[in-house]
Amino acid sequence: MTDRVWKKVTKKDGGNYVFFKWNDPGDSIEGVWKGETDGKYGPLGLVEDELDGQIKSFPLHTVLIGKMEEVEVGSFVKIEYLGLSEGRSGRQYKNFEVYEA
Repeated sequence: MTDRVWKKVTKKDGGNYVFFKWNDPGDSIEGVWKGETDGKYGPLGLVEDELDGQIKSFPLHTVLIGKMEEVEVGSFVKIEYLGLSEGRSGRQYKNFEVYEA
């Protein structure tokens, strides 16, 4: 038997992310915007935490996709979950504020 060094196979962009879920109004994430990647159930946003260097992934809901289109990769951002809002059709959706420094 030969001694082999095994390494974990991941996506080309690293793929080892800490998953962040929007649960309660006021939940927020901040760091360096790394763009988006494909997730199992839809697009995921990627933000690198300035304190620990971990890349956090989170679901990019429709409203958030539109707001993040204005942010350049490499910008420092804060994304805050505002809670559920009601659209003109009466349908509820998750709403967000996005800040850029």
